[in-house]
Amino acid sequence: MLELLMLLQEIQLCSVGSLDLEKVKRKIVYCLVGVNDNVEKSWVVAEAGGIVMILADCLSTDTLFPETHFVLTSHVSAFDGLSILLYIHTTK
Repeated sequence: MLELLMLLQEIQLCSVGSLDLEKVKRKIVYCLVGVNDNVEKSWVVAEAGGIVMILADCLSTDTLFPETHFVLTSHVSAFDGLSILLYIHTTK
């Protein structure tokens, strides 16, 4: 179970090699801020074939910075990110 949770966290962090190309291709990809650089996350999404990235803050500071990404990106607050994640998991 711990390995699964660690894998899910790695996928949500959108780190290099963490995304399944078949599942991501032409999709909107949800990523969490943290560990690797936000622009790197967008590169990982683009390399996997994703077309849009939702980048959710994981802290309640909700500080947003302008950044240039490799795919269309919407940077959302921690609260909004949680709402989106709950929506994703209830509509599968």
